[in-house]
Amino acid sequence: MEKRFLYHAHAAGLAGQMTLPFNDLIEVQAASALPQTGGYSSSRVENFTYKNILSFQSATTRATGSFSPEEKAYNTLVTATIEKLNILDQVTADRVVAHLTSKHPESGGQPSIIPLGSSFVNLRIAGCPVDVHLDSATFAESDTYDRICERLERDKDLRHRLLRGQEDLSVPPPHGILLCSLVREIRPHCPELKPNGCAVSVPQFGTVHLAEFTIQPYARTLTMLRVELGCPVCGYLTAAVVSGNGQGYP
Repeated sequence: MEKRFLYHAHAAGLAGQMTLPFNDLIEVQAASALPQTGGYSSSRVENFTYKNILSFQSATTRATGSFSPEEKAYNTLVTATIEKLNILDQVTADRVVAHLTSKHPESGGQPSIIPLGSSFVNLRIAGCPVDVHLDSATFAESDTYDRICERLERDKDLRHRLLRGQEDLSVPPPHGILLCSLVREIRPHCPELKPNGCAVSVPQFGTVHLAEFTIQPYARTLTMLRVELGCPVCGYLTAAVVSGNGQGYP
């Protein structure tokens, strides 16, 4: 059987589900996905509003997969961008960008996958400006699964920051999945907001999780914004989500 590469990448602008004061599913907005043969996929949604709870000016996603003869590698690019996002006037942002690139050597082995280019622009939580400092450089330097595991083994400070609450986890973990975040530091301009790791809790609104990064040997998933809504409006939302991997076969 001739050896070939099976591409796998997808992106979503926004999706979620409401449970109170009504039970409703928010369909995926601006979804893009690659077939196993690679190629190009893109989607755009403009001026979306959901019951005056959620709105954005635009959501754009794209996924690209192709082979580079010069690099002798199968490359993928997947992005998701949301502009003028507003969730109950409590979480707003001019722009949220998720950006993931991967390079799979034709000869095999683990891919290099990096999230460089992901960002928040003018993020506000509960009306307060929030500076989010992302550590994309760490994942650009430790771009393969083995490299990030080796670095976590020798760097206790990085282990504490990336695996907050999971410090006792063996690396690599038995199930092969590392739950991390791109967040290096969150600096709210208001003292009443107290970040905990990559999350910010807002009383009587919910919890905002920023730049969650799931690492597997041959795949990565980046969720730039995940919101757990509490009383009186309950539900969950995800925004700017990208995922990429791929595998040679046989």
